[in-house]
Amino acid sequence: MRTIHDAGWLVETGPNSALETTPLFGEMFEGLGILEERLYAEPAADRRYILRGGILHPLPMSPRAFLASSLWTFRGKARLLKEPFIGRSGREETIAEFVERRLGREFLDYAINPFVAGVYAGNPEQLSVRAAFPRLYALEEKYGGLIKGMILGARDRKKRAEKAKDRARMFSFRNGMETFPLAAARSLGDRLWRESSVEEIACLPDGRFRVRARRKGAPAELSADAVVIAVPAHAAGRLVRPLSAAAADILSRIYYPPVAECSWGSPLRQ
Repeated sequence: MRTIHDAGWLVETGPNSALETTPLFGEMFEGLGILEERLYAEPAADRRYILRGGILHPLPMSPRAFLASSLWTFRGKARLLKEPFIGRSGREETIAEFVERRLGREFLDYAINPFVAGVYAGNPEQLSVRAAFPRLYALEEKYGGLIKGMILGARDRKKRAEKAKDRARMFSFRNGMETFPLAAARSLGDRLWRESSVEEIACLPDGRFRVRARRKGAPAELSADAVVIAVPAHAAGRLVRPLSAAAADILSRIYYPPVAECSWGSPLRQ
């Protein structure tokens, strides 16, 4: 999350908003002292559109709107009636295989595919549903189907005071999404090393790990019981190669699709 302020414009280089799916967000923001900085989106921002046949169709947000929508054909809508009677798959599937098996091709092309392109800039024929959409995958595993899982899962979410993504409010912060990580960094103080880069991770004889880094240009070192590597795959491959050449080779083969970001703004009329 990084926000750029330029001549009165606010530009997000990462996520530009988030969905308030759990009350834990409010608790975190209050603990960090940024609750008053949170801004909710206007209701009009909840509208999503899918292009089909040169026409923008609003994405239906209710069963009634789904039945009235012209985004899918009658045959495509009727295909959903089969979903509760489809069993689990016995193998790992791509998103395309999973969705087409359970919901049909039209739903894949005009609901899931646009979403996958927007989130991952990826191809649903190549992405694992278990890795890319773990909650969707979990509905089948836990409840045996998506429709059944959405109904029964709603009860579980209510117990946890959670909201489904299609009902959660969208929010950002007055000075951009960067507000959140900056506040977290301030609360951690010296426990967080900023402006640092890891150069080597080594396993010590006692099973602990030694991490060598450059901290603000100077050599630094620490030891830990465990290390969580949360960096792009190619960088992770370089770090784990001394520990596991096989894992490093796998990480180095992970493909990242190129993405270009364009920001556009329009001054408000008074």
